[in-house]
Amino acid sequence: MQAQKNKIAPISVLYLLCTSRLSVLLTSSQAEGAVDLSGVLSALAAIPVILLLSLPIFYCNKYGKTPFDNKAISVSYGVYFVFLGALNVYRFSLFTAFSLGDNLNIFFFGAILLICAVYSATLGIEGFSRFSAMAFLMLISGITIALLLNIPNADLKNAVPFELSAKSFLKEGALFSLSGSELAVLFFIFPYVNGKSGKYFSLSVILSLVFTALVLIMSMLVLGNGTKYFEYPLFTLFQTAGISALSHIEVMFTAVFCFGIFVKLTLLIFCACECFKCSSKRTSVFLTAGLCAAGFLLIYFLFGRTPYKAPYFIAPFIIFCVIIPLFTLIFGKRKVEDSFEKL
Repeated sequence: MQAQKNKIAPISVLYLLCTSRLSVLLTSSQAEGAVDLSGVLSALAAIPVILLLSLPIFYCNKYGKTPFDNKAISVSYGVYFVFLGALNVYRFSLFTAFSLGDNLNIFFFGAILLICAVYSATLGIEGFSRFSAMAFLMLISGITIALLLNIPNADLKNAVPFELSAKSFLKEGALFSLSGSELAVLFFIFPYVNGKSGKYFSLSVILSLVFTALVLIMSMLVLGNGTKYFEYPLFTLFQTAGISALSHIEVMFTAVFCFGIFVKLTLLIFCACECFKCSSKRTSVFLTAGLCAAGFLLIYFLFGRTPYKAPYFIAPFIIFCVIIPLFTLIFGKRKVEDSFEKL
């Protein structure tokens, strides 16, 4: 397939979206979801749910229908992407302040991440999609190594106290299925994909959630009931993976995840900039960066250093990832009569 300027290869959808979802594992705290059997089953059950929810988006692309030609809807998506970006900056800042020391300034880490991501977004989707391939391989390798190093620490007896709760299963299922940014991002970047991307999107969902389930299982087997006492279970799992020659191996694992978080924020900022469609690219970039910084400050003002409750943010997902794509598919007009099928 011949490369086109400002286009990405279909496999880049796998790199970008899988990296985006996996990177959340590091900054996920106990406030967002419990590490238990319900969480494991919910992660696996979320796979068919997300794939089912993605169908209207794929059919919109197949029939040449898009809501982004409408200025109001496009700006609304831009605000949604900014909100998700601010949320990720907030989560990353909380984690770095926690892991490196509570006395460190939380705003410093947020500012550094935001500045780097904004600059990367200005280079275009083709540039940072190539970087996402490396981040994807590093994340998959890092998680796999951490799991393997923790096998000697695992004990099946630690899994005995965990019981399956229907209420917890539904709550965790909603969290895994209805709180990600991947569907909204996929809906927007379709025009930038040079070919069919359905199988790569499906693979990104399956890989990310299977690895999530594996991490939850290993956390249960290694930490047992102690998981509820650790603010960031995955970071604790990295710490237990240390070996004599690498006593602080969690630093390397954390660095790998930082690349993933950087890719996710860059992708969100790029989508927001394009959605705002300002008179100049520079205006879009400054507007997006300013709104993202303001959103970060607002979230910090509302929640402080107490991690937010993720279920409160499911409503925007339903609007932008379910309702609008479905209405676009049903009521939207074809942009072109003979559109390419990218299923």
